[in-house]
Amino acid sequence: MDHMLAWVCLLMTAGLAAYMLKQARSGKWPLLSIRNVFLAGVIIFQLTSAAMGYFTGMFGELPLSDPTGSGYKYLMILSTFLVLFLAVYESGWFTFNLHNRVNPGGAPTEPALAMMAVGCLFAAAVLRLVLIFVPVFGVLAQIMAFGMASMAAGTAAWVWARRPANPVYALLLVAMFLGASGLVLYQAFGRREVLSVVIAVLWGAYYGRFRLVSLYRAAIPLTVLALVGFVLLAAFTDSRSADKNVPITQTFKRMAEADIKHGAYLLIAQDAPNCSLWLLENRPNPFAYDTLHSLKYALVHPVPRIFWQNKPNSLGAEMVTQTILTDRAEGFTFGPGLVGHLVNDNPWLSVPIYAALIAAGLRILDNLIRRFPTHPIVILPIGVAMGEIIAMPRGELGAFAFRAMTSMVTAYVGAKVVSKVMLLFGFRPDPGAVEASQLYEAYEPAEGYEG
Repeated sequence: MDHMLAWVCLLMTAGLAAYMLKQARSGKWPLLSIRNVFLAGVIIFQLTSAAMGYFTGMFGELPLSDPTGSGYKYLMILSTFLVLFLAVYESGWFTFNLHNRVNPGGAPTEPALAMMAVGCLFAAAVLRLVLIFVPVFGVLAQIMAFGMASMAAGTAAWVWARRPANPVYALLLVAMFLGASGLVLYQAFGRREVLSVVIAVLWGAYYGRFRLVSLYRAAIPLTVLALVGFVLLAAFTDSRSADKNVPITQTFKRMAEADIKHGAYLLIAQDAPNCSLWLLENRPNPFAYDTLHSLKYALVHPVPRIFWQNKPNSLGAEMVTQTILTDRAEGFTFGPGLVGHLVNDNPWLSVPIYAALIAAGLRILDNLIRRFPTHPIVILPIGVAMGEIIAMPRGELGAFAFRAMTSMVTAYVGAKVVSKVMLLFGFRPDPGAVEASQLYEAYEPAEGYEG
């Protein structure tokens, strides 16, 4: 019976993958859309990981009383959420035409973008190494630093993709990627920031050039970039330490000696389904629903706890006190999983409300991509927080949503300011960075977007 649940999870995975590929091939939505990144997180953290658990009978460290019965409820809640999410996304409901209110202005040319990449990395270093120590502002500065580091890597990838044979741009990409990776790896434990830099490179290269060619022609360069990023992430996963004060040189040494296969397994075998199932079995009894907790936590997340002693905790932190497990490291939290958040937040309300909010938010961002497909000041900031987007289905849902939004806004405002300064110093705008409606007839139908 457990194997049946595993096969249902894999069938849902195949259905989502086919759905995304079909729309990419038809040109309706690009393969690298914000929605698809979120759905990739659903596949990794809620479907394939659950399938592995039901195939092996190993669900994780949290005790479950009825994995099979809870599994059916788990899939029912997840399926309902996905149906509502896709319905709202495809319909465009609740977007309020916000994408048409954005005016990014002139876009920098490739030389100016190359300089912008260096400037973004410098800004990230100041935020990460200096402003992070400013009282109260420090936590926000760290989030902004990660966004600017990803912006530097993504911008360099955009420039290189436009001129892949140019050795200067290739060296720029390597330098920005290494610099951004170093900043996010410094005294770090989480993988989302590293993943954000990796995906930002793919994002910049894809929208810089490879979106406009066939999937077959784009497959080799994008696969190479993805493999490099995956190896980096697997090495960090296998070697990371809970001690954040480890010198960066020791971090790199551990990564060089890491077991890549083991790190890759840890990336694939996630415990989010186990946490979701545990929450499903323990809500509303013995622990009551915390109605719309993730939404409330996202709204209050930027408020420093020094100003609000009773500020709500994350669900992952609350789970630590509610489980019977001991010997947890200080600061340890669980990854509740998307279903776990929905169950904890009262599923009768959270499923429709969260499906609508997340779908509308992602649709607004994808509408911006559709409207400005070649404008780097729009495209690149949207791609700086993909580690947070893909991790939302793992949890912490509210916190990751806030961090993603903060990173994107920081990168957009920073890029727009730098762009205006460069225009004042005589850098001419890029005439190719125009709206999609003006570009539609310039490409073959299979390479364009629906209007």
